[in-house]
Amino acid sequence: MAKDEEKQVVVKSVWDENLKAIQEAFGKNLTQAEFTMFVEMGKSLNLNPFVREIWAVKYNNQAPSIFIGRDGYRKNAQSQPDYNGHYKEAIYENDVFEIENGRVKHKINFKNRGQLIGAYCEVYRKGIEHPFRESVKFSEYNTGYSNWKKMPETMIKKVAEAQALRMAYQSVFAGTYDESEKWEKAPEKVQPTGTKSRPGAQTQKRGTKPPIDTSKAQDAEIIPNNSHDKQPIMDKKTKDFLNAMSKIKAGLREKTGNDAIYYNALGANGYLHANEITQAEIMKDVYREIKGKLDELSGGNNNA
Repeated sequence: MAKDEEKQVVVKSVWDENLKAIQEAFGKNLTQAEFTMFVEMGKSLNLNPFVREIWAVKYNNQAPSIFIGRDGYRKNAQSQPDYNGHYKEAIYENDVFEIENGRVKHKINFKNRGQLIGAYCEVYRKGIEHPFRESVKFSEYNTGYSNWKKMPETMIKKVAEAQALRMAYQSVFAGTYDESEKWEKAPEKVQPTGTKSRPGAQTQKRGTKPPIDTSKAQDAEIIPNNSHDKQPIMDKKTKDFLNAMSKIKAGLREKTGNDAIYYNALGANGYLHANEITQAEIMKDVYREIKGKLDELSGGNNNA
């Protein structure tokens, strides 16, 4: 069987044979019409929700937004017949960066690049003379925590890449977002789109994967695995972290009446659930950031 045919069989198996499980895990709060839209987009783009290639986020009664992982963007762009490559690079304050006659002139000073100030990405399509280009400012997306703290260049380049690929292939990616992109507005109330863990999901090394100023769903509780997973072994450090996060979430809900601040902060650091965080330093960063938000609301006095 040809590779393309094998791929089609796998995709069909995921969406058709596991449709009920997908709706239970990722579409609980979607209407039937919204879930159908999510499924059809996943099928058309050959993306697998169980490995975090595609997911949906819904707030309150707003229309859901569909998110695609970096690999999902790349895979679909590369499958387009006129795709001719794309290039992304970070911009530092000591670089020489100019645009002349629609072309980028970028000279990198490797000895001393200075501070990171942004990134750009160009997408090339056959038959079109000028590339599709997007540039983004680091200051507009940097959260200062988690992956943005550990690998800021990787993160800002992900934002530029997603935006450029969307610009180049609007008919393919219209209405989607990459999780590293930050939303400006926070909704009044979060409506998670699922509560179950995803079989086979690789969450710690996604670029290493991160969000947006939104987040998709569950909180700091231990999410029970479904029949496809083995029960994870959790050490004391992780249990303490998840318990602390649950208390912070409860405190924020008590102060604001909803979970938007908690979910937005978690999502902005690149995670769907707090139990996806496995590295001790990232746990500390995320905890400090979200606890800081609770402290602000409490006037610095809380026991979370």
